[in-house]
Amino acid sequence: MNSKSKRYKKGEDSLGEKLSKKEVQDLLLEMMKALHDFCIEHNIRYCLCYGSLLGAVRHKGFIPWDDDMDVYMPRPDYEKFIKFSQISDKYEIVTYFNDHGYYHPYAYCSLTDRSTVMVEKNMRCPTGKGQFIDIFPVDGVSDDIKLRKRQFRKLNFYAYLKGLQSIDYRNNKAKGIKNFIKRLCAILLTPMDEMKIVEKQDKLAKLFSFEECSHFSQLISGKDRNMHFPKTYFDHLILVPFEKYEFYITSYYDEALRLEYGDYLKLPPVEQRVGKHGVDIYKRKSWYDKQNANVKN
Repeated sequence: MNSKSKRYKKGEDSLGEKLSKKEVQDLLLEMMKALHDFCIEHNIRYCLCYGSLLGAVRHKGFIPWDDDMDVYMPRPDYEKFIKFSQISDKYEIVTYFNDHGYYHPYAYCSLTDRSTVMVEKNMRCPTGKGQFIDIFPVDGVSDDIKLRKRQFRKLNFYAYLKGLQSIDYRNNKAKGIKNFIKRLCAILLTPMDEMKIVEKQDKLAKLFSFEECSHFSQLISGKDRNMHFPKTYFDHLILVPFEKYEFYITSYYDEALRLEYGDYLKLPPVEQRVGKHGVDIYKRKSWYDKQNANVKN
């Protein structure tokens, strides 16, 4: 494992009060407003994606049971964005190559909140980060199908390795040959420096220039590499209501949502209306102690 994974340990930062779902959404909303204002100030393009895009269109805000926000940035804008370390004293930009004393193993960045701490239930190493907004770079894809498939196969391989390292399969008691293989691979991969995997993912994702390609995809996370959009997706961004604010989405939202969710206006079954990240968010006691000390002084 990378040495950064050892910088934060469970129990290192004492936890305050646990945030309710409403409090988490309120915090995310203020984080997103700060991110929006920062992007406007610095001429950085972004748009909501995944469940955040669905919430904006179907609910004019959060999906009621959602517990995160996701953002796309074209690669040139993303590279400009991650040159900053923070957007305010409270919200910092965390990538795989910077270091704030905790752990971020992925090849995309997060905007994280210093006043909270996240307790993950399924991760091998605690990150020590607070509430987050995931920010995904989108990259150009080749029009040559063979080149594209070759690139995607390699990206899928590295994403699979990274998943085995990040998720705690080692103590998974589930039966079956697939689960046995995952546990075995997770153990064998323990000594490997995952940052090398992340660097390979990043390099592969940037193989084709966003500016020079006619289409793009989100390649880093392995979530939707079969979803390709014309580059004009980012030429037609529109402001839409999201709770009490307005944020950017693409005017191609119907095409994007149908490709990912099908009949996206139809609500899922009740049993599927749950948050998907498996994390709890707590107030970071050290942050509030520091703020209180500053007020007294």
